[in-house]
Amino acid sequence: FGSSIRLRLAAVLPPSSPPPSFEARMQFRSASMIVCALLFRAALGIRQGEIQRQEPRGAGHPEPTMEGACTECGKHAPYLADCTCFVTDIMGTFEDDATKTMTTRKEFGMETVNTGAKRLAEGWMWHCRPVSGTPDLWKQC
Repeated sequence: FGSSIRLRLAAVLPPSSPPPSFEARMQFRSASMIVCALLFRAALGIRQGEIQRQEPRGAGHPEPTMEGACTECGKHAPYLADCTCFVTDIMGTFEDDATKTMTTRKEFGMETVNTGAKRLAEGWMWHCRPVSGTPDLWKQC
């Protein structure tokens, strides 16, 4: 049974080529090591890029911390006339879908639960002076 399969395969497949030489195997190993080293370096560069993204995100993009927004404002304040840095957490200023509640009947009473997160993640924006007169909304850096 095994010899008949070999005969059929021999009729379909081309004759095998000689095994690669020692030099060809060494070139393949060297090339594969270089490719692995380049992939490792690329992965390391991506990883370092994640760390560098903690720098200020730039104008119009909320910063994750109050200190980050104050740092960004401090970088631009010397170039703006009469700039005293103020920041606000825009993600906690207004109601949004994260603050929605749902009231349902439970046994003989009602139960109200928050259907989403209690609040959005912090997002701090800066300005040279308070933009609104709402008390305790804008914090000076």
